[in-house]
Amino acid sequence: MIVIWVDDIICAHADRAAYDRFATALAQKFPVERKETMDWVLGIRIDYDRQSRVLRMSQAMYADEFLRKYASHLEGVSKRYDSPMADDASYSADQCPAENSQEAAEMAQHRNIYMSVVGGLLWLSACTRPDLTYATSVLARFVSIPRAHPLCRHAACTGIPALYYQPRHMHAPGHREASYGVR
Repeated sequence: MIVIWVDDIICAHADRAAYDRFATALAQKFPVERKETMDWVLGIRIDYDRQSRVLRMSQAMYADEFLRKYASHLEGVSKRYDSPMADDASYSADQCPAENSQEAAEMAQHRNIYMSVVGGLLWLSACTRPDLTYATSVLARFVSIPRAHPLCRHAACTGIPALYYQPRHMHAPGHREASYGVR
């Protein structure tokens, strides 16, 4: 199996000779750094315990830097959040300020930072934090309403959990959403 992401290539193989032929051919055309085990990829720490057959993926370093970078935007938000988003939370385009209003102008000042926060949360949720996925997708739908604080605070309060994969003991944190009224 070969996975390519820009200039990173991950190869998983069952046939060592076939892998060696592939890696040698690739190295003849491109500069290649071969590693026997994968420790990091795309800022994700990879730990694999072969004996217990457990794969652990963590973005702790990215998440710590993300929270540090946006800490000033969390000032005054001291409440702990056990969930990425309140179960009864509802967001709609009707909540957006009217175009050219004073409120819209005030929010526009924060839009670039807000979009960066949402982008960072999307990266976390796509890679190792599936529990943030639904709430982040809601935030992404309404980038004209800069309200990422509760979700960022939840991410900070829950620590930096890792995603684990192991046979017969699969547990992936997530969020279910059954509100069909969400646009």
